[in-house]
This record gives sequence, structure tokens and C-alpha cells, in this order.
Amino acid sequence: QLHIFEFKTIEESKSFLKRNLNQFTKLNGCGCLLFLYSIILSRSVTRIKQDMDVDINKDVQLLNDYEGCTIPSINLLLTGKAVQYVHNGDIIYDKRGELLPKPLHGVQERSSIGMLYWNKKEEDKRTEVGSMLKTPKHPIWLTVINDQIGLIFSTNLDLISDWRVEHRFMLYYYTGLLSQNQQTVLSIGNRNHRRPKTARLAQREDEKKIPPLEQCICTKWFGANINWNGT
Repeated sequence: QLHIFEFKTIEESKSFLKRNLNQFTKLNGCGCLLFLYSIILSRSVTRIKQDMDVDINKDVQLLNDYEGCTIPSINLLLTGKAVQYVHNGDIIYDKRGELLPKPLHGVQERSSIGMLYWNKKEEDKRTEVGSMLKTPKHPIWLTVINDQIGLIFSTNLDLISDWRVEHRFMLYYYTGLLSQNQQTVLSIGNRNHRRPKTARLAQREDEKKIPPLEQCICTKWFGANINWNGT
């Protein structure tokens, strides 16, 4: 049985969450589903369908066949809108300069929490995440790496506002998987370090030797030197 509570202000919702936090965090509970239901009902089913353009894209959905989050559901959680794309704004022309039948709606404003994306199956045409998600208001990024969701963050709040901090900083990475039995702490060196450009075939072979997490991080900090610190 699902009980629905409505709030008119953010403060009311915060107060309710504090009083009922155990419903979202207890072991063997339904916290994730309750959170997802809350987000869907807050946006409304009608507007979510409009966000996803379900009239045109019949196959689009919030969860995939393995009950994992799709890009629309991730965008809904991060930005409040279930759009299908992660680029900035709307794209109305194709690469040839011709008008598209309908705009491709992306992320319209800078999010509080960002997202980084990497998938090894994409070779010639990689998903490009726009700056609205790459440069969030807080140094926290959801990572989608080969369809596995994780989280990286920095404890230095200046990382997203002061470019000098980006020369050298620390990132913490969590996946929520049982296989991660200790925290992963990464040292990122991003000053005067660039990987040399190579031929495409050689570049693909080089990429196979680089851990997917590093590939994902380098979509924001290109060519960064990443030290795993033994973790």
C-alpha cells in the first residue's frame, strides 16, 4: 500500500524527510522505489511523457530491461526533467545543417549534482555530456560507466569554481557494490599533462589498457594523470 503526502514548500518536504528518513534508508526496505515514486509524482506522469517525447519515441522508458536507470531517469533525478539527451539546451539542426523534425531536448540549466559518462561499446560516436552536467554547482558527479552507476566527489568545494584547484585534487569513488570493500581515493594531476595524439587504431588499443573509471574522468579533465593510491 502506497501512502501519498503532498507538500507546498521545500521546508515542509525537508521536515517530513527528516522525520521519516528511516523509511528511505533501512536495510531490506523500499527506499529507492519510494524515492523514485516521489520524483515521478512530483514531476507528474504527464510532464514526464512530454519530457521523453513518448509520442515519437515509443521505446523510451525510465528503467531498462534489467531494472537499471536510463538516461531519462538519471536526468529526472539530477535536473527534474526526464529528457533523453545529456547535451546542453536544444538541438534543432542535424550535422548537415538541416532542420530536424523535432528538437532534441537536452539539459537546460546547470545541475546541483553532475554526471560523467563512458561506455566502451561506443567507439566512433561517443555520448558527449554537456557542461550543464559536467560542471555542476557542487563537486559531485554521478558516473555511468559501461552501464554501471557510481559516484565520485571532492571534499574541496572550490573545485567547481576555481580553475587553479583543478591542477591537483582528490576524488572519492563509490559504486555501492559488495566487491568494493574499501573507499577508492584518486589523486588527479591536471597540470601540463596531455596524452599524445595517436592514430585512431593505436588510440583504441591504448584505451583498452586504461581503466574505464579513468576514461570517464578524462571526459571532463582530458589527459589527467590519475593515481589510485594503492586502492
